[in-house]
Amino acid sequence: MMIDASALVVILLREPDAAEVVMAIADAKAPFTSPSRYTNDLCSHARQRMGCAGSGGGSAKVLDAGSIRVCAIADGMISTAAMAFDRFGNARHPAQLNLGDCFASACAKTYRAPLLHKGDDFPRTDLELVYKG
Repeated sequence: MMIDASALVVILLREPDAAEVVMAIADAKAPFTSPSRYTNDLCSHARQRMGCAGSGGGSAKVLDAGSIRVCAIADGMISTAAMAFDRFGNARHPAQLNLGDCFASACAKTYRAPLLHKGDDFPRTDLELVYKG
């Protein structure tokens, strides 16, 4: 299962649906996240929602606790992300995916994994989803 940063932020911020997200990760055989989502978007989301300079070491603790690995960038993933942006990107489609979202989509597609996420953007795409909160 590919885990989007939006799902990790739910855990980091202890949002009301955090237990549901944690259970989805616990039930996954081989949970992973993309390097792009982990290093950029996770920190950005946490800063925006927490109103502070960063997420500290919390994101690494969430990855460790959930045995979540950061996937490798595979051949073709960049072109798959570009195709997702062409199809579902900002100002092109109601999903309004940003570049990080498109990279998460590419990781899920490349590794043929469902996507764990929170929000209303990914349900407007062609991805198999785990959580639609």
